[in-house]
Amino acid sequence: MGIRLGYLPAAGGAIAYLGFKCIAPFGIFGGDLMRNACTAMAAMLTISGCAMTLPVRGQSGDGSETFTGSATGQIDGAGTLSIVSNKGRTCKGDFVYTTNREGSGTFTCSDGKSGPFSFVSTGTRGTGSGTLGGKPFTFSFG
Repeated sequence: MGIRLGYLPAAGGAIAYLGFKCIAPFGIFGGDLMRNACTAMAAMLTISGCAMTLPVRGQSGDGSETFTGSATGQIDGAGTLSIVSNKGRTCKGDFVYTTNREGSGTFTCSDGKSGPFSFVSTGTRGTGSGTLGGKPFTFSFG
């Protein structure tokens, strides 16, 4: 799904933005008026950015540490993951989608430990795993 923005006479005078179409019978509403309204709506969506933030929950491999946080994915396939553990440790990571459904990244934590993680996503939920300081952890989001 790519960004498409502009007047599309072949689509019945529609303005399309990220697959959403703003279509009206121009004979009733007036072509210029509807086109301007749709262009303004698409511009507002562009300015506000397109991101999705989802809740994250997880635990260490031995279950001794649990964490909650959030994952925010951008339309370009990049994103951030932020968590806080029940022991007070905070970790932040950046990720990128490597395929349409899979992604990977690296965490860095407040105690100096870091490590890689990977995940599989349906778009609105998913699961992942990784290591922090050589110890395994698992998580889910959405």
